[in-house]
Amino acid sequence: VQATMGSIFRLNVLVTSLADFFKENNQLCVYGALLEGENCFATRFQQSHTVLLMGNEGAGISSKLFPFISKKITIPKLGHAESLNVGIATGILCAEMTKYN
Repeated sequence: VQATMGSIFRLNVLVTSLADFFKENNQLCVYGALLEGENCFATRFQQSHTVLLMGNEGAGISSKLFPFISKKITIPKLGHAESLNVGIATGILCAEMTKYN
């Protein structure tokens, strides 16, 4: 909480299942971060009504959510690293998604 400098208290929070949320908001463009997908550095991201769906580091995105993914994207591997921390991957993808905004 301290690290957010109070910003956490100015956010609207919605608690629901992701599947229900996507069913109710089917106009969204959902980018799913997966091991196999389009290179994120070559992707032209939609600039509105967009969701970035990230999975956990061990299991990835739940297969129950696959039907809601509009476009599969990936961060290409460089060197010998096996994977990226989900926080780092989210930062890279958010930067790419907002680059042309």
